[in-house]
Amino acid sequence: MITETKKKRGTVSNRSSLDKKATTDGYRAGTKTVSLSTRLSQEDAEYLSRLKVEGATTPSEKLRAVISETRKRNEGMQDYRGSYQMYQEVMNRVSMVTREIEMEQKIHSEMISRTIEWLPDMMAFVTAKGAELQKSADVDNAKSLEDGVTDRCFRLIQSILQLGVTETCPCYEATAVSKRMPPVVSLLKVIQA
Repeated sequence: MITETKKKRGTVSNRSSLDKKATTDGYRAGTKTVSLSTRLSQEDAEYLSRLKVEGATTPSEKLRAVISETRKRNEGMQDYRGSYQMYQEVMNRVSMVTREIEMEQKIHSEMISRTIEWLPDMMAFVTAKGAELQKSADVDNAKSLEDGVTDRCFRLIQSILQLGVTETCPCYEATAVSKRMPPVVSLLKVIQA
């Protein structure tokens, strides 16, 4: 069945059909699809042509993959697990690049490793709690958010301070932590006084 709607600026075509093959962008065999026609700015069209999407080469495949990814992200952002997986994927990209550099150069940054490991948990927690707050904006949810953020921040602080126990640490710059410790130590003295 094909239906067309004439609009002032062009034609929008809506066509339902069955997708005959499984693809990597979230569509499965037998899934009903709808054809859409759209206009893009020259800048967006150029971006789409340059966009690298695994398993997608045509503009249609790329758009389907982008929509599928956006849908997964929006649906996954409602809970901790989905948020964590999404942020973990983002951090994995950074982690892979830094690990390749470290392997080639025979160096390592424990600061980067610990931070990349910590970030997905913090972001997922804030995202999931934020979704809860939007559903029920009450003081108990706000306190729960604060408690979780505080716990996670102090875990990172403790992890980073462990790197400052000795003069040098396993970072690209051996004094990356120790040279930043004096103001922290001064602050701790004030807190303890």
